[in-house]
Amino acid sequence: MGQSWMFTKGLDNINSGSIAIGVNSFKVALLASLPATTVQDTAGVYSEVSSLEVASGNGYTTGGQSITLTHQTYTTGGQHRGAVMGPASSIWAAANFSAAGAIVYRSDGANLYLAALVDFGGVKTASGGSFQINWDATNGIWYSSNTPA
Repeated sequence: MGQSWMFTKGLDNINSGSIAIGVNSFKVALLASLPATTVQDTAGVYSEVSSLEVASGNGYTTGGQSITLTHQTYTTGGQHRGAVMGPASSIWAAANFSAAGAIVYRSDGANLYLAALVDFGGVKTASGGSFQINWDATNGIWYSSNTPA
């Protein structure tokens, strides 16, 4: 899957209740290029990164596709983790495009709040086949952890 990060404002929105995992609807959208590194700390809504999205056509629809998120807690190696889990994979069939990353955002309500940014570790291309994100089955789309003192 690559590396994923929470948007700082996304974390704030989860803490304030503006984003509720298991309650709100979410989408995953593909980005043709990654935003500047500072965007992770400053962007709060979809429109602030949508100009980087893969264009509609060739097997992709702007806005991305729906994704169901759930919350899971577990302990591994003495660390307690809270993970946000998605499906096993997100697939765009008959894809003929390239993407460098993805965003996960709240897709219902007046504000389309950003939650996570996924970096594919380089531009990935599909030429008439499927473009697929395989989500991490253990750590989910993102997670937080702590080690008791």
